[in-house]
Amino acid sequence: MPFGVDARRLLPRSARGRAACVVAAFAVLSTSMAFRIGPGNAPDERAHVEYMLSLSRNMMPVWNWPAEPYSYEAIQPPLYYLPGSLVLRVTPSWSPRARLRALRLISAALHVGVLLLLWLMSLRLYKDPYAALAPVCALACLPMFSFIGATVTNDAAANLAGAGLLAFTVTRDAEHPTVPWRFGLLVGAALLCKFTVEGVALACAASLWLEKKVSTKGLLAAAGVALVACGWLYARNYRIYGDPIGFSRMDRFDPNRYPWSQTGRWALLYFQSFWGRFGQMTQPMPPAAYGAAMAVSFIAAFGWLRNWRELVVLPHRPMLLAAYGIALAQNVYHGFFLSYQPQARYSFVALAAWSVLLWDGLSAWKREFAPRKAGAARWSLAVPAGILVVCGWFSV
Repeated sequence: MPFGVDARRLLPRSARGRAACVVAAFAVLSTSMAFRIGPGNAPDERAHVEYMLSLSRNMMPVWNWPAEPYSYEAIQPPLYYLPGSLVLRVTPSWSPRARLRALRLISAALHVGVLLLLWLMSLRLYKDPYAALAPVCALACLPMFSFIGATVTNDAAANLAGAGLLAFTVTRDAEHPTVPWRFGLLVGAALLCKFTVEGVALACAASLWLEKKVSTKGLLAAAGVALVACGWLYARNYRIYGDPIGFSRMDRFDPNRYPWSQTGRWALLYFQSFWGRFGQMTQPMPPAAYGAAMAVSFIAAFGWLRNWRELVVLPHRPMLLAAYGIALAQNVYHGFFLSYQPQARYSFVALAAWSVLLWDGLSAWKREFAPRKAGAARWSLAVPAGILVVCGWFSV
């Protein structure tokens, strides 16, 4: 098994059935959003489609903004766009709306993959297979995660890549040792989805090395494999744009910066965009949804602060904290210092870590309840989850 878990062997049938129901419900939710969202009513969707159109003509796109106003995603890695280009090739007779929906379903499928990888990862982190399903439910109920899975965006591939790296790292043990070339190939594929995955890759590599699951020599070998897999793209960007990532062109496209006087407004937009702010960041959810999100976030954060010593020593939690912390830091740096984009979706590459940490913080309160009431307390979380799902669907 690539991720070291055979769910059919380890789990009772009822646990597998519940997991299948959660994943299926998310697939229906994200697919319905894909049909509900108006064409182009999502960040950069038109530019992502233009990238796919270029690949469908056997041409790698080149940044030529503003002469070509939708070429500004040309600096991105191509892996996400390849399946879409194939869809465009085989559907020339379809209507534009039907082709767009087909492209959106690729993102939905990738986010279904995120949930499956998170489930496999959680099975290693929790002894109870039913508790392992809780982080999957938390992520499936995140409206912004559903929204990204219903639009054409390479964030969907980046999120799958981040979940894959985390799941691979968590499932390494004596029975499933780290094979350097496999880890390197996984990192290379992740960096061919989006460069923002590099923070998660660094956290995973550091964890494998510190836990002596890979030697220094093996880590260097993995880096070499990753470089062979994705180095050509970043060399191409350097040759065309003058830097490997294309920051020089992005700076021309989005030269604005948030002044420090708008820090409060930026923080509010950032929080809203994590849970769900749709359209072109122009469609917020009702206040009740953000209230539910704030309550859950506060309870989980306080649970971590209150029980830090107990939680941080749980298996792989330092790595998950590092991965999510790096993703948040680079998200803030990109949105505040390099551009004018307070959008939390750039940190979604570490959502698999976030969902586990969220459940840890919420679960830390279980000792406050009698055994008979602990189950009722867990079920009470269905209230804010339901509010978020309903408000998210009606707000897109």
